[in-house]
Amino acid sequence: MDQYIGDMGVIFAAILVTLYVLWDRLFPE
Repeated sequence: MDQYIGDMGVIFAAILVTLYVLWDRLFPE
């Protein structure tokens, strides 16, 4: 179960990074 939670954490972190990069490209200052 701990391994499952760890994998979800990695996936969640990857999604956050992807959203941050896409947001930065879509809305440049």
